[in-house]
Amino acid sequence: MRAARLLAIGTRALPRLSPNGVRALHVRASKASITDAIAREKVLVFSKSHCPFCARVKATLDVLDTKYEAVELDAIDDGGHIQALLFDMTGQRTVPNVFINGKHIGGCDDVLALHTRGELVPKLSEERL
Repeated sequence: MRAARLLAIGTRALPRLSPNGVRALHVRASKASITDAIAREKVLVFSKSHCPFCARVKATLDVLDTKYEAVELDAIDDGGHIQALLFDMTGQRTVPNVFINGKHIGGCDDVLALHTRGELVPKLSEERL
């Protein structure tokens, strides 16, 4: 069962991912909107629906029963623009692009390395500042 709800940053609504309360939110595709979403959501994953690395990160979060917000960049009109803005903001060109408590974590390798070292769960458990 997916613990995520879908966060839409763009111009159109996204379909529900699962029957367990997944919903779409609308935010303009601008650096300010992205920054606001990062600050607002405890765990935010910028993803693409057919990306195996994105699937691994989301599966890891699911196994840890972590609620997260996923922005599927390939499912929204402004996805390419949002990805370019994320590159400007983080220096990371690829997905997944993961943020926890407003901090940029990185991609799949970074998240899995944190998990392997036993550092992911404590990060997920930290209170938001």
